[in-house]
Amino acid sequence: MNAKGSVLSTGEFQNIALRERNSGKSIETDRASKTETIKSCFNIRKNTIAKPGTRVLQMSIVGPDGQVLSGKKSGTTTVNGAQVQYSESREVEYQQGDTDVCIYFSANDGYEFKKGNYKIIIYENGGMIGSSSIALK
Repeated sequence: MNAKGSVLSTGEFQNIALRERNSGKSIETDRASKTETIKSCFNIRKNTIAKPGTRVLQMSIVGPDGQVLSGKKSGTTTVNGAQVQYSESREVEYQQGDTDVCIYFSANDGYEFKKGNYKIIIYENGGMIGSSSIALK
């Protein structure tokens, strides 16, 4: 287990639902029926105790029905001794300073986003380091 001070923390979340135009350009939407991708951007805060290097972040998106959304890069990780599903993962190079990160999640083919609130949870190294939410109409 890590020393308490070496755990990463996040802040300044900005979550956006995106849909792709025929041109291939992604544009913002707040409509569940139009959503194809959820983009979650946040800041990993400066921490001089945390070791620098490659970190693997996992993002769980919990839908209005309480289920974790799954996509091509979904899997499970251990958090506080329990298996937790995640929707997407991403490697980040962390150098102890403020680090801006965006993680893009696209659901499996055929999944339709429903109206409601989606909870976004970020895990790293067996612990939750941040959470936020996005509402779709």
